[in-house]
Amino acid sequence: MKRDGQDRAIRFLLILNLVLLIVFLVLKIADVRVRPASAPDEAPEAVVSDAPVPRFTLGDTPEQILGAGSVPNRPQETTLPTEGDQPTASLISGSFAQRGGPDFSLYLDSRTFQLIENEGRCYFCPHDELGAKLYLELAFLPETDAQTVAASLLQDYGVMEETEEIGAAEFGGREAVRVQGQSVETQLDAYVIPIDGGCVTAVLCTPGGAEGPRTASLRASLETLELYEN
Repeated sequence: MKRDGQDRAIRFLLILNLVLLIVFLVLKIADVRVRPASAPDEAPEAVVSDAPVPRFTLGDTPEQILGAGSVPNRPQETTLPTEGDQPTASLISGSFAQRGGPDFSLYLDSRTFQLIENEGRCYFCPHDELGAKLYLELAFLPETDAQTVAASLLQDYGVMEETEEIGAAEFGGREAVRVQGQSVETQLDAYVIPIDGGCVTAVLCTPGGAEGPRTASLRASLETLELYEN
């Protein structure tokens, strides 16, 4: 009798273990089916660069301004008429043809100044002072009127403490509108030259105070600017 009881207990335990095993397997299978597939590795976040992104208004092809265009016979080098040192300047050519504008040329002391293009504008500034207080900017604004451009031109160059429109002036043998302005640290001398199809703007930014030799050199470069309508 005792032996029969032990056998029944053993069979009961075996059946219980089997039931528990089946329950465990059922729960495991159900968990696998319900649990979502593990998400793939997330893509790394895009690195945001502080560098400016060039924007071109004429499509995806960057404009080529400097070194383009044709220049009538001008010597490849000349001496800029400045007081004191008279640096030798090289002939620089360019073209705003992609915007419907003219070709141009001027003389520049390339040992002191570098040439930069950005968003359809040309900048001539010292090698060691990129984006500082001394530069010459050239641009062509299509389908614009000289008087309208002159009235708001200097608003793009910071807060002006004083603005003066001198009015009609001669620039390179052409009629122009001259505008001058002064901010806390800089002085601006700008010419708006009407030509067929728009206006060329020439803006000379110089530090306030006494004019140094580099400022005089860049001002002399501005005076050598010539425009050639296509």
